[in-house]
Amino acid sequence: MGGGQEKLGPRASFTRHMVRDSIAKLLTRLNKEGKLSKLPGFENVTPPSDGEFKPDELPPRREDQSQDLPAGTKVCIVGAGISGLYAALILDHLEVSYDILEAADRPGGRILTHYFSTRKHDYYDIGAMRFPNVPPMERTYDLFKRTKVPLIDYHLSGKNTPKSYNGITVYPNEAGDFPTKGDPFRVSESNGGSVPDDRIDAISTVMEDAFRPLREALKEGDAESFKLFEKFDDLTVREYLSQEMGLDFHTIQWLEETDSATGLFDTAFTEAVMDSIAFDYSEEEEEEWKSVEGGRTSSRRPSLA
Repeated sequence: MGGGQEKLGPRASFTRHMVRDSIAKLLTRLNKEGKLSKLPGFENVTPPSDGEFKPDELPPRREDQSQDLPAGTKVCIVGAGISGLYAALILDHLEVSYDILEAADRPGGRILTHYFSTRKHDYYDIGAMRFPNVPPMERTYDLFKRTKVPLIDYHLSGKNTPKSYNGITVYPNEAGDFPTKGDPFRVSESNGGSVPDDRIDAISTVMEDAFRPLREALKEGDAESFKLFEKFDDLTVREYLSQEMGLDFHTIQWLEETDSATGLFDTAFTEAVMDSIAFDYSEEEEEEWKSVEGGRTSSRRPSLA
């Protein structure tokens, strides 16, 4: 249960912490019940003086040394999505035999490109179509490099990307930024809408203010930081905005309409925080985004003949 403290991404770090926290609580309970010494491998383990096991101070495994796989070992990979295929690439490098089980009629999972025609860039990438070059995506970019995937710049916004709502169209400025003040879509109470007037100018920063504390805690990746993360793990985004930030129903509805993907506000708040890391990993520097030239299914335009 011990092991190295290698640097992990935010999701993996939090997952490891939650697993180790559960194990610590289980060992503490078994110790209090007098059953710990009866567990194989724990006969000679000395519990902490207070009887409370800590997630970052678990007893080491009996056999903490890596061992070679027996000759002829075959690995089963469930799913031929990007994770399964990446695992297969690693096993190929290690010369380990494997089988991949896939329920669909094609590999790739969410890696799929729909081509409308043979014209350049006339396609749609289903699933993730853009990739931020930030620390949590290091393995993705390593995969791009290993497989020589051609990448091009992806622009999240620009002067030709307007927003429309209820027949009102607003264009960004030359830098691609939308106005952060005022009520261009006329949704405030004074303009006949339902959003309180005092919320309008603050709406542009609400989600950033909501995500920032937990995002920074998650990037720290230590036990103390995770305590804040665990505190809100049972709340959806909608519940967090209402219960912790005191936002009214109409403001939350407008935020969901304009600042999120469909269904995001009904997902776990902590999951939304993890997703936000890709978009706002650093507040000081703008992330570099890339997409796969020609689509992710193929690096060349398809022949529809």
